[in-house]
Amino acid sequence: MKEIKKFKGFNKHLRYFLAIIKTLFALSGIAHICILVKGFELNIGGMFLPTYVSYLVIFISIMMVIMAYYYMKALKEK
Repeated sequence: MKEIKKFKGFNKHLRYFLAIIKTLFALSGIAHICILVKGFELNIGGMFLPTYVSYLVIFISIMMVIMAYYYMKALKEK
């Protein structure tokens, strides 16, 4: 695998990227929690998605937010 060449301010840009990703996944998880609580049905292109899709999205969102948090924490320690 090709190694990424680091430039000046690379870690700062990486922290910004992780913050954006963390925010997007958190919002996605919150939206799916609201869907489950309110009892809305997901209808995409005329196809209804089952409830377990929201549970799966919530789980993945939580894992991605936790991973982004720990990556950001590791970057700050350097």
